[in-house]
Amino acid sequence: MWTCKRKLLDKNRSFKKEWEAFFFVERKGKALCIICHETVAIMKVCNMKRHFTSVHPKQAALPDDKKKAEFGRLSAQLEKQSAFMKRSVSSTQAAAQSNTRASCRVAHLVATNLKPFTEGEFLKDLIRRIEEMAADVRGTLKDMCQSARFFSIALDESTDIKDTAQLAIFFRGGRDDFVIFEEFIRLIPLSGTTTGADVCKAVTAWLKEVDLNLSRMCGITTDGAPAMIGDKKGFAALLVKYLRSLGHQQDVKRFHCLVHQEALCAKSVTITEVLTVVVRAVNFVCTRALNHRQFRDLLADAEAEFGDLIYFCEVHWLSQGKMLERVFSLRDELASFLWEKGNPVLQFEDPAWVCDLGFLLFSAPFDVDSVDVPDDLQLELFELQCSESHRAKFAFECKLRLWEHQLNQNKFTHFTRLAELRPTPTACRRYAAALSELRGEFDVRTCEKEFKLFSAPFDVDSVDVPDDLQLELFELQCSESHRAKFALLSPMKFWPSLSASRAFPVLVREALRLASLFGSTYSCEQLFSHMKLTKNKTRAQFTDAHLQDVLLLASSSIKPDIDSVCIKESPAFTLIVSHCDYCKS
Repeated sequence: MWTCKRKLLDKNRSFKKEWEAFFFVERKGKALCIICHETVAIMKVCNMKRHFTSVHPKQAALPDDKKKAEFGRLSAQLEKQSAFMKRSVSSTQAAAQSNTRASCRVAHLVATNLKPFTEGEFLKDLIRRIEEMAADVRGTLKDMCQSARFFSIALDESTDIKDTAQLAIFFRGGRDDFVIFEEFIRLIPLSGTTTGADVCKAVTAWLKEVDLNLSRMCGITTDGAPAMIGDKKGFAALLVKYLRSLGHQQDVKRFHCLVHQEALCAKSVTITEVLTVVVRAVNFVCTRALNHRQFRDLLADAEAEFGDLIYFCEVHWLSQGKMLERVFSLRDELASFLWEKGNPVLQFEDPAWVCDLGFLLFSAPFDVDSVDVPDDLQLELFELQCSESHRAKFAFECKLRLWEHQLNQNKFTHFTRLAELRPTPTACRRYAAALSELRGEFDVRTCEKEFKLFSAPFDVDSVDVPDDLQLELFELQCSESHRAKFALLSPMKFWPSLSASRAFPVLVREALRLASLFGSTYSCEQLFSHMKLTKNKTRAQFTDAHLQDVLLLASSSIKPDIDSVCIKESPAFTLIVSHCDYCKS
């Protein structure tokens, strides 16, 4: 009973004027030390006296008159600080306080909605802020796009978790000062079919919305799907036809993404029978939990090169080479395991079939021992210039010629797997024919001379360039200083230096046009990875508009002007803090 009564007395204690002798004042029902700004747990004279004498002995030793003066000075200073914190929210301190209040409100929403602290989900009450910042970025992007001297677009289409077809559009432009920029510009949901006409209708509507000068469009890069590249009804052909109907007669380059083109090449040499058998064997092991565990134990006991198999996924085609590599290396263990399980695969005992498997591994996107295709094709494509992409394809096409010639002569210099298996001459000729078919997938000769002007201007024959470029090309090739500079700089640094000097304006304009072309749709693929993370099973109700806003803020290099957004939408931003009762002073 006494304990409860004592707690009640402690709770109801009020601040007394004489406690100011210990440099304490009352703030929000608590005793605050104006020297160190600490508070005491219980407002009792003994607590304040002990704090004053032990923590601030210097002030405690002062005479009474000096104590009074020091107290007046510190209390006035405290009042000034309090007044300063209540000034306009444009001040740094007030802005920090507003941020704290907003953070508290967000934390309160997270707690009341039972969200984990690590989730970082865009809460419904905050989505308006996302909309406002995305609108600001979109306005900046529109201005940037309209300032481009030349531009190209890259498109790819994928479906989200709700089976909505989402068309991603990226913009690559070059300004007159030779500044090249590449940005995600729009995510367009497509309802119904996704034919070339549907895609073209969506893109032309977007082009009208952003009010671009279509005479400056110089290229279209797509994923190589029939709806995109068909000669008559493909999107690229229809868009060029649309440009012609508006009176724009410029040359618009049409490219297929290097990654997707390589995927098509991998399929073109796929021996269907071999891949079907391999996939069936892998699925028998990996899709049954008991089989999977027992096979891993078998590999561990045998001290095999790999400890497990990898699923094959047709969509993620890069997994094909890894899967084939492991099946080839573990073929003996896999065949033995399948026999034990009563599901034998006789093809693993057929030398001709195993040779086909070895060749299929060579032609797959990943061959870790023989060709290492990713290095040959330079799959680091985030900032791959179109000329570099073309050069990579040209180099690979030359290698295909070499490998085809070697196989026709039964040579296995670059075929380490086939060298182990020693295929028959008939099989070698069949493999050479497959490489010839693969080589046909690479259309590398069309723009070779144009890209050479950009990447190696001093090696170009003047008769191979348009007439309006010939005189400036002569002058450039005769300049020893420019030749020396080109030897030291990459093309993406050399041409801007010419642009800055205002020399060779026609050549620089042509180089700017080539630099404004996309090398791949890798950016689109990366965006779709972000899309699948954002709109997943737990957030399947994400609207298309909000999905676009989130992806725009997440992928754009342009940061929203938050100060400008706050000024335009100040009522909206003060709404979060107006209801935060425990943050109010």
